[in-house]
Amino acid sequence: MFYFLIALIAGVTFGLGMAISGMIVPNNVLSFLSIFEGWNASLMVVIGGALLVFLSVYQFGIKNRKQPVLTDNFCVNQNKDVDNRLVIGSIIFGIGWGILGVCPGPVVSSLFLGNSDAYWFVSAMIGGFLLVKLLETNREETVACEVQ
Repeated sequence: MFYFLIALIAGVTFGLGMAISGMIVPNNVLSFLSIFEGWNASLMVVIGGALLVFLSVYQFGIKNRKQPVLTDNFCVNQNKDVDNRLVIGSIIFGIGWGILGVCPGPVVSSLFLGNSDAYWFVSAMIGGFLLVKLLETNREETVACEVQ
């Protein structure tokens, strides 16, 4: 139950940050991606601020922990390779991001503000997840839990 409470607090905090910073507004993101005309650096400020806060918390509160706070083991992605699947997926993600100007995190925040484009985007995103799952039924998971 404590894990779900922490997840709820983190989700609300993330959503508030995205909404307050204006990153759930597709035009703000599209103007960041338009580096040759009318470039808006506000997304870079949001990313930089988020990294500054995260790196501080990571260095002083997470990095040297022997055990996670909310579970027994650390789960770490064992795949470190840059393969065709990663490159192709990144390109497709970038195309989707550039077409509408939304990213999965902020678009979920945007759902609750009545943005009708967000409903279409999230529906299509879930469709993409399901399509990949259907096509890759034999794919092995690359996340393993380290037992301390």
